[in-house]
Amino acid sequence: MSNIFISGLAGFIGSAAANYFVDRGHHVIGLVRDLNHKTRLEIQAKCSIVRGDILDKELVRGVMSKYEVDHVLHLAAQPIVRICNNDPYTAYMTNIVGTLNVLEAARTLKKTPEKIIVMTSDKAYGPHEKLPYKEEAPLVVADTYCTSKACQDMISCSFAQTYGLPVVVVRAGNLYGVGDLNLSRLIPNSILRMLVGKAPSLYSGVADNVREFIYVDNIVQAYDVLFKNGIAGEAYNVGGTEPKKVIDVISMIRDKIDPTVDIEIIH
Repeated sequence: MSNIFISGLAGFIGSAAANYFVDRGHHVIGLVRDLNHKTRLEIQAKCSIVRGDILDKELVRGVMSKYEVDHVLHLAAQPIVRICNNDPYTAYMTNIVGTLNVLEAARTLKKTPEKIIVMTSDKAYGPHEKLPYKEEAPLVVADTYCTSKACQDMISCSFAQTYGLPVVVVRAGNLYGVGDLNLSRLIPNSILRMLVGKAPSLYSGVADNVREFIYVDNIVQAYDVLFKNGIAGEAYNVGGTEPKKVIDVISMIRDKIDPTVDIEIIH
């Protein structure tokens, strides 16, 4: 049994990861800032929960020191693109300084964790004509969310290179699955609309976008593999079986629920 620290445990991915590792006999310690309608208390009841903010540097270090963590899974972030664009200060503080707090805590502990996974995003690559993305592709400056993820990525690799910290970066595609209660996101929003008799809707500029989609259980399995076999300082793309157009994904959902419904394209 190992002690696994998960920042952002209350989130969609954090809850799934906590459940997975607890079920396999590990002790999960979670940093949770807020309790809200998305909180899965049945999962948190199986973990050691610390209430606080990822921006509280001393708290983060204190938790990691107290529990002598063996592995770190850093998920705490502002993941919604629209919110990042509306409030760039908070987005950059959370995504960048929050990551720095976790890495600096790990660097200064008496016992260095065996592996630290930092979750970023394949959006850090920006738009590409040829997919899937390759790890050697350069990271780019784009909107606030994408840029904050690129910064997270480079800072993490810098800590591995400069301080020998065992940091691994995960660049993930679009995640979906059980427990996603960020209802503004594409897949849960489309499902809910159809379940109440409304047509799924897409903006015309989004419909033909090509993205990687990955089920939440698969990303958690990837974390487990990388805790064991990930190479420090390396970034790993984690996606689905193949890139898909957004319109095609929504069409597949529509065909499962009600094939007679037309997808509304908003111009």
